[in-house]
Amino acid sequence: MRVFVAAKRSPEAEQYARKIVEESGSLGMETVSRPEDADVIIVAGGDGTLLKYVKYGIPVLGIKFGRRSKLLEVEPEEGERALRRLIKGDYVIDEYPLLEVEMRGEKFLAFNEVALIFDGSETIVASVSFEGETINVRRRWRDNSNAPGQLGLGVLSHRSGCAQKCGQHGAYPYEPPFSLGP
Repeated sequence: MRVFVAAKRSPEAEQYARKIVEESGSLGMETVSRPEDADVIIVAGGDGTLLKYVKYGIPVLGIKFGRRSKLLEVEPEEGERALRRLIKGDYVIDEYPLLEVEMRGEKFLAFNEVALIFDGSETIVASVSFEGETINVRRRWRDNSNAPGQLGLGVLSHRSGCAQKCGQHGAYPYEPPFSLGP
């Protein structure tokens, strides 16, 4: 099994990640230097570290080293056991939908939400497609103070910050997964 190992910038997480890399051979894993070459990505960090790597569409095993870490479930002391289960194939992959975002010809994958941040004087024009239907959105920021605005698009789940921030404002006639909010 080919793995890519990443850590957040903290001495504890980096040390933990180094230990995984050092012991990977004895555990039956081969470490690779690029995430896109891995069968599994292992992150030692928090939600932010995890979110950097879900865009590859490769299963991620997250080991908690963040302050809040709501998306990661494995505590550091359970990490070795989780790795052994991973090698044996004794795990379940929780699949979450990813949002595909195209902006100025470039495509990105996003987990849970996308926020479009803009100057207060701008108008946002976006197209949202889901299951073959497209919704065109045109929003002008109504505040004349030139304060920054935000348009959030999120997959509705209990883990979605956008779902919590946007509430039901501007929800389109789809049952989950989408909500648009000011």
